[in-house]
Amino acid sequence: KTLLRQLTDSLHAALAAGDEARAARVVLGFADADASAEATHWLRSEWVAPRLVPQLKGAVARGTERGALPRICAEVLVFARGGAFRPLRAAALADPQRPLHLLADSVWAEACAFLKGTPHLFGSLAGTPAALHAAHTATVALQAKLEALLQTPAERHYFRC
Repeated sequence: KTLLRQLTDSLHAALAAGDEARAARVVLGFADADASAEATHWLRSEWVAPRLVPQLKGAVARGTERGALPRICAEVLVFARGGAFRPLRAAALADPQRPLHLLADSVWAEACAFLKGTPHLFGSLAGTPAALHAAHTATVALQAKLEALLQTPAERHYFRC
């Protein structure tokens, strides 16, 4: 097996077991192997998307389109704070010498991609200033709540940009 395959297999096993310490060691192994981009790509496509996207689709399916965006934002936050992502928020991963930006490059990126793929949710708001304001407020509030999960100024700066 290649080193990247060994690392991805180990990361999957650690995350599936909820083993925060092991997940942190494996992610730092990606960083040491100069493969942070590969780690975040795998994390987003193989761990975050299969778990988060069904929740987001469910949020759209429940209730009216007009109320979908706050439900989507709530699901993103629940995922970012929850058990499936908790090992990836470990303090050991907030190393300024090896910035990984896991939340920004996986959860936030996947949420943004999902929202871009559902323009009808925003189109239904056209011409309704109050609804547009509510949508903007919901996404800004989500961004602030996700940012609060970050541990270093460098992570927060990266997330904002």
